[in-house]
This record gives sequence, C-alpha cells and structure tokens, in this order.
Amino acid sequence: MRGRLGRMKTSVVLFDAAGVLFPLNKVVGEELQRRFGLAEEHLASFWSDGLYKELTLGRIGTEEFLAAFAETFSLPRPEVTKQLFLDAFEKALSPMPGVQELLAQLKKTGVHLALLSDTVEMYTDVRHQLGYYKHFEKFFFSYEIGHRKPEPEAYQAVINHYKVAPAEIFFVDDQPNNVEGAKQQGLRAVVFTDAQALERVFLQEGILLPAAK
Repeated sequence: MRGRLGRMKTSVVLFDAAGVLFPLNKVVGEELQRRFGLAEEHLASFWSDGLYKELTLGRIGTEEFLAAFAETFSLPRPEVTKQLFLDAFEKALSPMPGVQELLAQLKKTGVHLALLSDTVEMYTDVRHQLGYYKHFEKFFFSYEIGHRKPEPEAYQAVINHYKVAPAEIFFVDDQPNNVEGAKQQGLRAVVFTDAQALERVFLQEGILLPAAK
C-alpha cells in the first residue's frame, strides 16, 4: 500500500536494541574476566554458542544460567549472582547519540514503535528502568518469542501481531545479516550507522516529514 507522495505506507517502525539504542560493548565480559580471572576466548564461545544463547531463547531461566556459568568455569556458586551481571551491564549502558530524540519525533507521527531484540529478561528490566524503552509500545524479546534474528520466525512474530503487510514494517538494526533476514521476509530495512543518517532515511521514506521553515 502506498502512503503520502506515492511512498510505501509505513505502519510500524521496528528497532533493534544493542548497537542502535545504545552502543555495543564488552563491559560485562571484561568485568567477569577481571573478577574471576577468566580467559576472553573461553567467555566468547560461552556467549555465542553456549548457555547464554539458550537463555536468550527462553529455554533456561536466569538461576539455571547462573548455576551453569559457575559450573562451567569452576567458580563458587554463591559468587555468581544476578546482581553481578546487572551491575556490569548497567555500567556498560550509555545512550546512542540522537536516537531517543529521533524516537520522540517518530512517536508524534502516530506510527507504531516496536522493539525486536535478542536479549535476556534480567537485562530488559534494567533498560526499562533507565528509560531506554520509554517510547516503544510493543516488545518482541527473543526469550519470549523463542527465536533470534535473523530467524524468519522472529520477524514473523511482528507481522502476525500487527496484521499488516510485511512491507509496511520498517526495520532498523546495526547488523547487516539481521537486516538481510528482515528483507527476505518482506520488511523494508536499513543498517543503522548513526541517528543523523537514520533520520535522513526516514525523511526519504516519508516516515518523517521535513521540518517547516
């Protein structure tokens, strides 16, 4: 369906979180390395292919993850706490310049703002508390929907919820493979670089209108 000026209608603007709302970083891993003397390469495989992935898919809970982390690295279980991870995670968070302001502009247009994020429950609570999610109306977290980007089912969860044509959903992610996955499901999508470039894309797409002079 076409909207204003013959451009494709946009009903939903869908955002990724890490790398878009706030920069990606390794603070949590670095804190665990420092605290327990762990090797970076051992932690890297644990994050990407190990139990952390299971946690992001909702297949295990937080306490089960913490117990497995302690066992995997032969650490005293009482020292591996949820608070340890949360403190490191909160220390790592900083807003991506200009993105919250851009979200506020989008919200005024009446478009649906939603989030599609590969994450875990304990981290979403911190982001909510710190206001990173304040402009969004709907959240599609991997641990709730049971799928991660770029799995087709992750994007389909959004399409099914809003009951719109895939092309009416515009997706923003910093990872090219996730953007390509969205396009394969019929969504329009762009790789995020910075807020200024994203604003220009929204203007080109007719999602935002030029400011009156």
